[in-house]
Amino acid sequence: MTLAVLGLNHKSSRLELREAVQRNIEDIENAYSALFRVPGCEELIILSTCNRIEIYFSTTDFDKTTEEIKKFLIAGHADFAQDFNNSFYLFQDDDATRHCFTVAPGLDSMILGEPEILGQMKQAFKAAQNRGTLKANLLHLFEKTFQTAKEVRSKTDIGKGAVGTSSVTMGLAEKVCGSLTEKCILILGAGKLCEKLIKHFTQHGCQNIIVSTRRIERGKELADRYSVKAIPFEEWLVYLEKTDLFISATTFPSVLLTDQKLDEIMQKRKKRPLCLIDLAVPRTIAPEVAKIENVHAFNIEDLKGIGYQTLKFRESAMAQAYAIIHARSKTFLNDLRIPNFSSTVMKLNQLVHDSIHHDVWPALEPYLLSDEERKTAENAVCQLERNLAHQLIIQLKNIMLTEEIEDSDFLFAKLFQNDSVEVNLPDALKKYPDQFLHHLKKRFQQNASSFIAS
Repeated sequence: MTLAVLGLNHKSSRLELREAVQRNIEDIENAYSALFRVPGCEELIILSTCNRIEIYFSTTDFDKTTEEIKKFLIAGHADFAQDFNNSFYLFQDDDATRHCFTVAPGLDSMILGEPEILGQMKQAFKAAQNRGTLKANLLHLFEKTFQTAKEVRSKTDIGKGAVGTSSVTMGLAEKVCGSLTEKCILILGAGKLCEKLIKHFTQHGCQNIIVSTRRIERGKELADRYSVKAIPFEEWLVYLEKTDLFISATTFPSVLLTDQKLDEIMQKRKKRPLCLIDLAVPRTIAPEVAKIENVHAFNIEDLKGIGYQTLKFRESAMAQAYAIIHARSKTFLNDLRIPNFSSTVMKLNQLVHDSIHHDVWPALEPYLLSDEERKTAENAVCQLERNLAHQLIIQLKNIMLTEEIEDSDFLFAKLFQNDSVEVNLPDALKKYPDQFLHHLKKRFQQNASSFIAS
């Protein structure tokens, strides 16, 4: 079995190539269905952002699977064939692991250390889980990736200052428009990036923000949450006549603003200056608009220069981050070389999850008398699950290495023999009666025994 990642990003390819691939995976259901049927493909995660498209997969036929995935991604774009060959990157096993560990904390991002990519990877992971395209290898890889990213961001200054797409976009707009506090800002879109833009701009004193989205209820939700104005999607062109700054962050699949449309609008504006920032991929603002007088047009590629300015500031943090990544990837790769380790860990994680959420949580619920107590307890139970799984995985690995046991039933029997499970409760759960901890230990032991018996 080979672990691999095939992709394009802002460093390896120009925007036109990423747009072409984005159009081929825009129907995400079709993309998962088609790629998961590729010969040899055993697992699959599709990561798609403004600046990268990456296909993570495990395969029993590396060459064939890779070839077929490439064919799907570039279908219909034969004129770009040579460009694609020069722009795709392909990593396998050790290199694929290190790449994944590097991407998640923002070390491979256009804006170094930006926090959005980790959330996007978690969304991609969840999407793959929901579609049943994950097994032991990618499941284990991404769980370790998220742990490593958290460690990098908490132990280094790589994310210090929280420079993300929203702050860089605002900085670019201020260079053109000056102070934005009194300017009219029109934002097109309804996704997480759109909300982050609205939140960032309002936090920095912008008082005249209009949001337009195809989903009316989502527009109302954003308007209520951030005290901005929501308008129907059909009316955004009319409002462009009054706008100083227009940002497109929509997932619309084609160009919405052509040079002909904008030329008419600029005539009505009496050529008053207009700043356009297109964060969408594929682009929704035609590149030709930049030729119109008093129009200042930018796209996602124009954020590169500003993003790279953070590089010098974070050089020392990068060295620390790469040291953590090197150590964690080495540990992960050693684990992979233990026979059946990933599949056994997956079974163990499921056992821990079932024991806590199916048995322990109902036992805890009677003690939760308020919404605040419930929320605190939910977070603590999730922490308990992570801590318990981590502790057991370490014990499991030691058994596998020292006793060379490969069969998961024998491993679990050895792990849970003599009532050896130790449970350390998070502080938030220690205030509940002692019988809660006793119940947890008892139920976990019973579940382990029944799991082995089955």
